[in-house]
Amino acid sequence: MKFHLLLITTLSLYLLLLPSRMVHSQLIATKLAAVLPTRRHATNAHYDPSSDSIYIFGGRQYAGVTNDILQFNITSETLTRAKGFLPVSRCDGTTSSDSSSNIYYHGGPNSAEIFKFSTSLHTVEKVAMLPSPNSESASVQMSPLSEEVLILGGVKARDRVVRFNMDTLEVQQLAPLPMNYSVILAVADGAGSAYIFGNPYTEGEISGEHYVTKMNLSTLETVQVGGPTFPSVRDKGAAVWDGSDVYVVGGYGGFPSGIRSDSILKWSPARMEHSIIPVLNFPWAFDRQEFKGASAVFVERLRRIYFFGGMSQNAGSGAFMMYDGIWYIQL
Repeated sequence: MKFHLLLITTLSLYLLLLPSRMVHSQLIATKLAAVLPTRRHATNAHYDPSSDSIYIFGGRQYAGVTNDILQFNITSETLTRAKGFLPVSRCDGTTSSDSSSNIYYHGGPNSAEIFKFSTSLHTVEKVAMLPSPNSESASVQMSPLSEEVLILGGVKARDRVVRFNMDTLEVQQLAPLPMNYSVILAVADGAGSAYIFGNPYTEGEISGEHYVTKMNLSTLETVQVGGPTFPSVRDKGAAVWDGSDVYVVGGYGGFPSGIRSDSILKWSPARMEHSIIPVLNFPWAFDRQEFKGASAVFVERLRRIYFFGGMSQNAGSGAFMMYDGIWYIQL
């Protein structure tokens, strides 16, 4: 009884700290017993239904960048190291998967390599090259059954669009995006479109609300939708698609942006609007902390967003703390 009263009191105080227009619903982040081998951010998580697993690639640790490939089993909630490793340490890349459940890791800082990881054999091989090194891109598959993936933007090519065919291993640079992105997040809706989030590139501090861009994955035509109201994407977060809506975990918070970091963003294509959803037990430290650098996947059969590691950074001092936790948010 005392626990329930404490939880209600905590929740009530928490919600009072947010403007009423922000509070649309309440979610909870459940921290699992399994932890990553080290505290890290800038990993890439990829869901493989065939093995009931989420694979986590690379990441930046306190000691530097790692070449780990970790396997998180969803049913047993256990974490093990895969037998294979990335040939070189990597972080801030993107991933895709083919119809045979092979996972491809694209790019990374000063890297143009594309590596193929076999989820059945746990082997890794280099199979292709991007046109030039790039990192912090976004990747979307042309359709759920397609062997083609688009790799969008990135810190070295902010408007670039690259098509990678996972069957033929061909790489082709296409017409550019309509603008340079400072930070880019994107998801495919499984129905022929992708939604792109991010602010126009600036040398200064990233700020200001922006449009969401809808891309036709067949023609690559783009249109801005929903009005310039989506919160500023200040740093790299993770975006997932649940079949009807987009959820963004990290990269937008801290009091300087007017959004508490212990929340996630939800964007509805049907309503062309976003909401800010507070999340209890979210991994952050103080009001001025911005949470970023976690990787996330959506597991449809459980209606859960799983996210891994990440970091909190003070908006004023720049001091930061990395995490080794694994959490899920039940939708």
